[in-house]
Order: sequence, then C-alpha cells, then structure tokens
Amino acid sequence: MNNTLNKSSIRFVKRIYRPKIIGLLLALLAISASFYESNIHIGVWATLFFWCLVWPHLSYLLAIKSKNPSKREVTHLYIDAFIMGAWIPLMSFNFIPSLAILSMHILSIITLLGLRSALFALVIEFVGIFVSSLVFDFTFKMESEMYQVFACIPVLVIYPLLVGFTSHKLGLKVADKQAKLISLSRIDGLTGLNNRRYWENQLDRSFKLNKREESSTSVIFIDVDHFKKINDQYGHIVGDEVLQKISSLIEETARETDICGRYGGEEFCILLPKTGKLEAEILAERLREKVANTNLHSKLDIKGSISLGISELSGEMNSYSEWLTIADNALYKAKSNGRNQTVVATV
Repeated sequence: MNNTLNKSSIRFVKRIYRPKIIGLLLALLAISASFYESNIHIGVWATLFFWCLVWPHLSYLLAIKSKNPSKREVTHLYIDAFIMGAWIPLMSFNFIPSLAILSMHILSIITLLGLRSALFALVIEFVGIFVSSLVFDFTFKMESEMYQVFACIPVLVIYPLLVGFTSHKLGLKVADKQAKLISLSRIDGLTGLNNRRYWENQLDRSFKLNKREESSTSVIFIDVDHFKKINDQYGHIVGDEVLQKISSLIEETARETDICGRYGGEEFCILLPKTGKLEAEILAERLREKVANTNLHSKLDIKGSISLGISELSGEMNSYSEWLTIADNALYKAKSNGRNQTVVATV
C-alpha cells in the first residue's frame, strides 16, 4: 500500500517538473525585462538566475528523495509563491510583469491543488511582497515599457496553453484509467464475459423495464456437462481453456444486443432483450450444436456438451430472481433428462 502511494507521489512530482522548468524560464524573461533599466545588484541577478535555472532541478531531486515526495513538492510550490512575491518590489511594482508572474504561479496551483490552495498561495505571495518591501529599497514604477510587455507575452500566452495541454493530457489518462476500472469491475477475468454481479444488474434492469413495457424478453441459463470430469482428468489449466473456448462460442453465437455473462464456475447466462422463448430456443440450439461439434482445447482432443434452460419473462413473475430461478429449473430438467439439450420453461 505504502509503495503504491509513494509511486503516485513520485508521479505527481514528475508531472510538475517540466512545466516548472518552462514556467521559471518564462518568469526569468519577464523579470529580466523589468530589471533591464534598473540598477540591480549583481547578487540579485545571481539569485534570479539560480532560482529560474537551478532551483527547478534541485527542488525535483529534493522531492524525489524525500519520504513523501508530493508533500515536499507542495512545500516547494509555496516557497515559489513567496519568492514570486519577493520579486515584485525589486521590479518596482511594474504592473504587467508583476501580474504575469504572479498569475502564472496561481494558475499552476489551481491546476495542481485546487482553488483553496491557490488562495493560500496568493496570501503567501502577498507575504513575500511585504517582506521584500521591508528588506529592499524600491521605487514605484508601475508603468510598463513596450519591450517589457512583449517579454511578458510568453508568460501570459504560452504558459496557460502549456498548463491547458498538460491538464487535457492528464484528463485523458484519468478517463482511460476510469474506463479500465469500470471494465475490470464488470468483466470476468477468465472468460472475458460479463461477471455475475454486472449481469444480474442488467437482468434486474431488464426485468423492471420490460415488466413496464410488457415486451418479450428471455434468459438462457447454461451449464457445461460433466465439467468436473474434464478438470479431474486434465487439470484445472486445461479446464480453464475449455471454459474460455465455450465463452468465445457463446459470444460468437449471441447477437449484438444480447448480454452474455459467466454466472459462476461452469455456468453461463445470456439475456436476450425483445426476444420470445421460441427465438431464444433457436439461438440456444445453435449454440448447443456448436459446442458439441467443436474441439474445446487447442492441443488436446476434448469434446463436450452443454445443457440449457430458457425462461421468458411473464407478468406473473414478481422479481428478476424468480425469473432466473425458473430458467435454472429448466436447466436442471435438461440435465436430469440426459444433458446436451435445451428445455424451455412452460411457466
């Protein structure tokens, strides 16, 4: 668990790394343009270049090597907020460059940590402005020269585009992972069919919908005949391949609108929307014959059969479980009558 959290934490730091490098390079351009005509001490210039060119890499290494990389990197972001604010008095409160670098950092915080953290970072920026105002001598020169405005265009245009692209890319990854998680939550790992939970949910939904609309809907319950013998004779690995082969035959035989599932063990099920019991019987017989005439293993000569029970939804049924029980009883009758056959429930 801790290892998973640490990997997630490291991914957070890596996601910030490249935008931070680009953002501070753009900030260097905007701040340098503000310093250009000012008598700025060489130590301030050295600090500026260290912060913009060295600090992104140093903060990355410090975060990666810490016990909690994401927490450490969040601390670095707040440190950056203070330093961003500290440059403002040194820039003589030059309006356009000041607005550019402050808004750039707040945009990053909003994207990464949300609005509340961004408001906290804004407070830290104002603290940085206040402390810097006390420490350094400065003059107010809020007007921006044209070259200073041009130097800020990359910060105001390129950086938001970069943040937007990064957020979009992350959004696609999250959506893809969510889709995979949804798929994993409904798919049976061995056969690739819908699992029992999802299939029963669909059965319940279909029961409620079709009871209201009074349209024909059927369910087929399937059991692999003598499957225990296959497992006992050949082993479970071979048995699993047999189940996978039968699953593929079920998918191949079913229609696009049908919902196939693995009910458990060697039992399968098919929900057939807008299908009466006679049509369901035709499909069931087609499937039964396919299984009976197919070699069920890629290397071994294994033949087998299935028994099937069919139940059509009727107004007398009070729940989907009752509907399923009737199909199960029809299946039991098929097995009792000698297997390898289809029985349609008369109820």
